[in-house]
Amino acid sequence: MNQFEATYELSNEMMLLVELIIKKLRDETFQSYITEREKLAFFNKDEDFKKTKNRSINSDLNKLEEDKSNLFSNLSSQELKLLDKLVLNVIDNLLFNLLREFDEVNTNNWSLHIESKNIETLRNELIGNGNFTGDFFTWASRFSKFGDIEF
Repeated sequence: MNQFEATYELSNEMMLLVELIIKKLRDETFQSYITEREKLAFFNKDEDFKKTKNRSINSDLNKLEEDKSNLFSNLSSQELKLLDKLVLNVIDNLLFNLLREFDEVNTNNWSLHIESKNIETLRNELIGNGNFTGDFFTWASRFSKFGDIEF
């Protein structure tokens, strides 16, 4: 983090947006994937896996769980790292596209308010190149537990 970023303070409204984008959408989504991947990789090694199937859901979903378990448990550690990067890349692309829509918002069609501030007002607080997509890289670097954007 450079000296400018260290001293740059975000307003409460901007921090709410950052928390939504980085903590809730990016980090929680990726953590959910990691948890699922680890659980399913373990299940395939468990002799009682077939007993743990949820009989209350349809067989297609159970089959999907078993297929995912087989996939995760058969990948090498290098392949798992690559898959993790791919999943994080998809999440980052989705968020980048969402923020691009915020950058290109036509306020005649819709508006976004965080607390009482319109998104247009929040744009004045942006650093870097002055758009949400540019600041997304800084937000991830500063606030995400999974680090920089995966592009």
